[in-house]
Amino acid sequence: MIGEKIDISKVSNQLLNDLVGIAERSKEVSPSTTVISFYGESGSGKSVTAHALEHALEKRGHKVLLFQMDDYFKLPPKLNSQAREKDINHVGPQEVDLELLDNLVLSLKNGQTSIKRPIINFIENTVSQEQVELDSPLDFVIVEGTYLYLLKNDDIKFFIERTYQDTHVHRVSRMREPHTELIQKALEIEHSIISVQSNRANYIISKDFQLK
Repeated sequence: MIGEKIDISKVSNQLLNDLVGIAERSKEVSPSTTVISFYGESGSGKSVTAHALEHALEKRGHKVLLFQMDDYFKLPPKLNSQAREKDINHVGPQEVDLELLDNLVLSLKNGQTSIKRPIINFIENTVSQEQVELDSPLDFVIVEGTYLYLLKNDDIKFFIERTYQDTHVHRVSRMREPHTELIQKALEIEHSIISVQSNRANYIISKDFQLK
């Protein structure tokens, strides 16, 4: 996703150390590429946590690639918003090409070093393709997004407990779009879908960003 600044300093050292420990222990069990996913509601902290872990693992010498589910929406942001206005039931996992994301993740797990992935520019309302060429297989793939409880090819799932009610101030500060009645309805639908999916996670990150 192009057009959003992420401040990874917001992630506590304690949580980051816990996440790095889990990731590196997984490599002791299996030396192949490990896929780590973060899922939860809008504004819950998925992006900042995923980026912080990416940075920490790279500092420790690991080769890491990060994917954001927002790049896999089937429609550009403005068209997707229009589809929601036409029918609020458009909101949900069906908005996202999770199969494409899952297949790309699987190809990287299998050692592929050349892939093409979509990149959404939120400001320009465009979708482009990025060619990724790696000189060797990855140590870790990190994926973050609202509906990643449905991802099949990840190895470690983290669920962040914070709800859209908990994160109102944070979402407003991101200023992606004004908080309209449509956005409120979409958040309520997301909450009804995601809040009951914590049991699919291997680990839960609490509302105060502690690992359970």
